[in-house]
Amino acid sequence: MRALSGASFEESLRFSMIGSHRIDFVYMTRVLLLLLSLVALQSLRYANGSTAALYSVHAKALQSNQQLTLDQIRRLLEANHPDENIARDIRRLGLAFRPNRKTREDLRKLGAGDFTIEAILEVEARAAYEVYVNERQDARRLKLGKEFLLEYPRSEHVKDVVAGNLKASQAIFNAEFQSFSRSPNAASLDQLLAHGREILDQRPENSVVVEVTTQLAVATARGMLGNFYSDLEKSREYANQALKLLQETPSQSVAEPEANNKLRAATHTRGLSSNCFWNPHSS
Repeated sequence: MRALSGASFEESLRFSMIGSHRIDFVYMTRVLLLLLSLVALQSLRYANGSTAALYSVHAKALQSNQQLTLDQIRRLLEANHPDENIARDIRRLGLAFRPNRKTREDLRKLGAGDFTIEAILEVEARAAYEVYVNERQDARRLKLGKEFLLEYPRSEHVKDVVAGNLKASQAIFNAEFQSFSRSPNAASLDQLLAHGREILDQRPENSVVVEVTTQLAVATARGMLGNFYSDLEKSREYANQALKLLQETPSQSVAEPEANNKLRAATHTRGLSSNCFWNPHSS
């Protein structure tokens, strides 16, 4: 009986230990699952909280009409905010930073869509146009204008920039002509010819063509007199073009009759119609 009782006790103890191990294993498994669930819930809560905080900041910006920062746009992209909504808010609020090509490339890598990029381009073009308009130095303004046309060819300001560039080019050309007139030389004539051709290539109105071709004809004539220019045919072409426009459309070639008369006087007093250089029947 004792042996049996002892065996029963040992057996019961063994089953008790096995049962306790089984209980421990199940318990630990459940605890581990609970811990994993807790971590997942905390992560989800953090993510939801971050997104909620982001939208809260975004909502405050909308309510106060504050411009969007670059960091806000990045966070909206990371939160998969709709492309159309980001673009709408950019147009509505504007940007608190000056974007450029690199900014757009970086945002594109973060997932910015076409609507967002287009909205940023619009804001960027407006800022660039403001800088262009406020520039008072002709050479600098012309440089900014050329860069603007290359960077923002679809901007609503393209027409104004083209007109502004032509005006700046004329001012620079006139200053170069005055400088050449005071001290004629080959280098300044080459510069004047290059700038004049650039203006004529833009096909401006007749008044501009008359003024530019007149000055080019006079400058090339002085170059031939000074033995540092030899293209007689080109010089004659400039002179004939100016005279033809003056004779055919005198009322349209310049804005005022007085200015027209001054141009005519300039062409004759400086030798534009003299046989010595441009008369085709003299050769």
